[in-house]
Amino acid sequence: MEDATQSKIYVTDIMGNKITDYTQFTTKEKGKYEVIANVSTWANGIYLVILETKNEKVVKKLVVTK
Repeated sequence: MEDATQSKIYVTDIMGNKITDYTQFTTKEKGKYEVIANVSTWANGIYLVILETKNEKVVKKLVVTK
């Protein structure tokens, strides 16, 4: 992945509705990012965490259960 200045991290629900944007995140090392997310107000379900750069898009599944 590219450097953090060219990256966007956001979360959508399974239908593609944007839940939140993360504008502040930590780059641990090249290709590794860290976001602290408070999901206590989110409904149980499946969400998609999307990391997007100029050249690449990575999607990971996040399951919230309480």
